[in-house]
Amino acid sequence: MRRIDGWSLKELLIVIGLIVLLATLVYPVVQLARYRSYEARCRANLWNCALKYQELKDQGYKGRELRRQLLWWMSDNPQVGSCPMTGHSYIIITDFSPLHIGNEVWEDNREVIVLCHCHPDLGEVIN
Repeated sequence: MRRIDGWSLKELLIVIGLIVLLATLVYPVVQLARYRSYEARCRANLWNCALKYQELKDQGYKGRELRRQLLWWMSDNPQVGSCPMTGHSYIIITDFSPLHIGNEVWEDNREVIVLCHCHPDLGEVIN
């Protein structure tokens, strides 16, 4: 009997098909994990902005000077002052009008809200 070294075309196509099938199943999970990691970094950045705001407020800054100092700090630290997914700067809202986010309306006695463009459900309310 003759011995054949290597794989037949049928076996190769089956192995390639299985690899493609596994890659197709794994890809959405990897993308979701990547998005969740960006979301976690974004939430941490928003929290750091809130902490910096509180620190500046404790140092005696008020009103426009407080906002200016916070914006300066955010621009000086782009890895913290912007979204890791898009690179856009965060939105700072300092008025006291009701804020509409999705289906929610925030009507509280807030001083400032720091929001993200690409994650509208994330935000830090600073009192």
